Amino acid sequence: MIAAFCTLGMLAAALPFFALFQLSGYRAVRDRKARKFALSAELSALAAAAVGALAALFAGDLTYFALAPFFAVFAVALTVRALKRFAKTPPRVTARFVRLCASGLFVCAAAGVAAEFAARGAGMRWSGLFAAATYALAPASAYVALALSLPGERAIAAKYKRRCRRALAAKPELLTIAITGSFGKTGVKTYLAAMLSSRYRVFASPKSYNTPAGICLSVAAMPKDAQIFIAEVGARKRGDVAEICKMIEPVYGLVTGVAEQHLETFGSLENVFAAKRELPDHLAAHGGTCCFNTRNGGAARMYRECGCRALSSGDCGDCAIEGVALSAEGGAFTLVFCDGERAECRTRLLGRANIENVALAACAAHDLGVSASEITAAVAALEPAPHRMQLIKSGALTIIDDSYNANPVGVKNAFDALGLFEGKRAVATQGIVEGGKEGARLNFELGRELAAVADVAIAIGPNAADIERGLASAGYLGKLYAARDLEDAKRLFATVLDGVSVLLIQNDLPDNY
Repeated sequence: MIAAFCTLGMLAAALPFFALFQLSGYRAVRDRKARKFALSAELSALAAAAVGALAALFAGDLTYFALAPFFAVFAVALTVRALKRFAKTPPRVTARFVRLCASGLFVCAAAGVAAEFAARGAGMRWSGLFAAATYALAPASAYVALALSLPGERAIAAKYKRRCRRALAAKPELLTIAITGSFGKTGVKTYLAAMLSSRYRVFASPKSYNTPAGICLSVAAMPKDAQIFIAEVGARKRGDVAEICKMIEPVYGLVTGVAEQHLETFGSLENVFAAKRELPDHLAAHGGTCCFNTRNGGAARMYRECGCRALSSGDCGDCAIEGVALSAEGGAFTLVFCDGERAECRTRLLGRANIENVALAACAAHDLGVSASEITAAVAALEPAPHRMQLIKSGALTIIDDSYNANPVGVKNAFDALGLFEGKRAVATQGIVEGGKEGARLNFELGRELAAVADVAIAIGPNAADIERGLASAGYLGKLYAARDLEDAKRLFATVLDGVSVLLIQNDLPDNY
């Protein structure tokens, strides 16, 4: 009986950690808000253990066992309440989550059996006290369960990667294109697919699927008659891009640029550069071709240093951008290709950065046989990718949804685009997340740039103080509001956006932010 109570109680107290692990990509907890949530869950488990121990000591073991179900309900309620405020997207009951819970059940059961043996060894006098003590071990049991589940998960992941490689190897005529960079990957992927579709049957990885698991799902969903597969390749550490390249063996690549993104896991900008360079390094080893956005310093350096066939887009090169005219309705520009062809383009996409992304996609498309006139037609029909400089009308208010953008280059580009709009401008931002040791500096600089474009600034979450310091240092004279989280910011919108013509919602967050 004691073992059963301990097992169920520990498992309930471990649930917040299992949900946290899922939202953190089944990795150790790193970012500030995740650690804060983990600490609150640990303290709650310790509090439950303390209350249970006091009940067992002063009111008897039966009192503890009567209270135990309420402790379990409390732990589950804590999980639900905290995750509503903590997570951008709620946890899901996936196969991997179920396997983690099964691993947790095994660990908790082992602890429960140990507690019962200990209680029996003490003559059952302190059975309630031993049972209460297991609550304090719930956080540790969750981490042990995660560690125990990893070998099996690696084996499962390896199986899906092998299946992915076999599926692609069975299509030797398929042209596989990989796109990497610190920003703009999804947009460039969307634009390139639209351009190539005028000549080929194209399949692009959906949404923002850019991890090994996402690529495996994409390959499994690929139509049998696809001639070109475009894969978006993400990274959080060195080796991630090389891992996906090994899976899909691309022969063509595009690099959008290098920026201070995911520094919490990369550690430095040089590591970001090295990770993105893994794509041209792979192409060099396999006789491939890579296109670079040379308006970005990191991509320009990579272009100069790479050993593969290299093409460039930007102010000059294989696809030069000329005659740019920007407005709140989009832009007009000319793309001049190295063979002398010219594409006179108009687009509804906002900002200079989107034109650079279009040029990079056009550089690759033209090299693969798409004519300038076909590129012009494709550009005219382009729509922004969801949550990436997406224009939304809400009555008299224009909303620029750039909520899936989380690096300093992307933020600056969004602010530049906001400056094209007339009237009173508001920005809601949560700052640069996963900035690691550079987080305070990056958010201070964001605040300084924000001061130049916003009449109303809403700083959200734990980075708000650094953003506010940056605003103050730039002599910001507009209205400033601080919000605890996204829900708090939404409540502010009802009162602080009076008279605002355009609202920029800026910055992507990990699920656990």
